[in-house]
Amino acid sequence: MGKLKIALIGAALCLSHAPVFGSPAIDYGVFYSHELLQTDASTVIDYNTGDIPGNTLPGPYSFGAFDHLTPNGGGNSSSVKLPNTTTYPMVFTTDDNSWNYHSTGYASQSAVETAFANGNYSVAGAGPGSGSPSGPLNLTSGSYPNTPQLLLVNGAAAQWLGGSLLLNPGQANTLEWSAFANYINPIGANISFNIYGNSGSVANQNAFTGPFGSGDSAFNTFTLNPGDLTLGDSYVVSISYVQFTDLTTASGGIDVAGNETEINFTVSTVPETNNFWLAGLALIAIGIRFFVRRKTGVATMA
Repeated sequence: MGKLKIALIGAALCLSHAPVFGSPAIDYGVFYSHELLQTDASTVIDYNTGDIPGNTLPGPYSFGAFDHLTPNGGGNSSSVKLPNTTTYPMVFTTDDNSWNYHSTGYASQSAVETAFANGNYSVAGAGPGSGSPSGPLNLTSGSYPNTPQLLLVNGAAAQWLGGSLLLNPGQANTLEWSAFANYINPIGANISFNIYGNSGSVANQNAFTGPFGSGDSAFNTFTLNPGDLTLGDSYVVSISYVQFTDLTTASGGIDVAGNETEINFTVSTVPETNNFWLAGLALIAIGIRFFVRRKTGVATMA
C-alpha cells in the first residue's frame, strides 16, 4: 500500500504504506497495493510522486510486508522472505509499533509482480523477543478490489475545488463511497477509513471478515463530527479495500496475504460549502490570477 501508513489491525495494520485491519490481532502480512487519487466527483487517477505531500513513490503499484508480533529493542529484528528466497530486512516504525517493509512504486501491476513474484512468502522475527514465524503466505494477484470512490457528502453531491474536497468543520459531515463488492468471501477481506492531519490520525474505522475474523459488518460511510476538523487546515483521507489471498494461523495469531486498492484525496476546510459561497471563492481566485498576470505584463484572463 503506497501511502498506506503500514498499520494492520490489532495495532491495526499500519504500513507506512499499508492497509489497516479490523478487529482480530494480525501478526504478519504481505500484500500488493494499488493506490489511486481522487480529485473531483468523477476523476480518479493513479497515485504518483508529489500527488499528495509526503508521497515519494514513483508509481501506484507496490509490495509491502509487516510484523506486529516482534517487539522493538533487545536485539530483535524482522524480515520478509520472497518465493525466490531473497530476504529483505524490515524497519521498525514507532508510529504504529511494528516492523515494516515497503517497496518502491511501480508503473503497473505486471511490473510489481515481476519484481515480487506470485508465490509463498514468509515473515519472521529474530531475537529473544520474537515469536513463531508466519509460515507460507500465498500471495497471488487475482483481481484487486473495486475502487472505494467518494460519492456523496451528507447525502448530496460532494463539493470539490482545486482538486480538494471541501468540508465545513462546524457541522457533521457524512462521507459515502462505493461499497466493497466482494467483502463477504471464503478467505476474508478488510475495509479501512483514515483521515490524517498535520499531527497524525484524526479519525479511523476498520472492518475485518474471514474464517478467523470477527465478522465485522461492511461499511461505506463515515461521519466526521463538528470540531473533528479545524477551519483552515488541510487533511488527507485514505480509504482501503483489501481482498485476502491467504489467511493462516501458523504464528499462533492471524497471518494474511492480500491485494489492496486504496484511494486518497485531500480535504480543505471552509466555513460554507453552498454553491453561492463557492461561486464567490472561484471569482476571487480568477481575480487574483488576473491581477498577477497584469503585474507580470500579461493582460489576459486566459
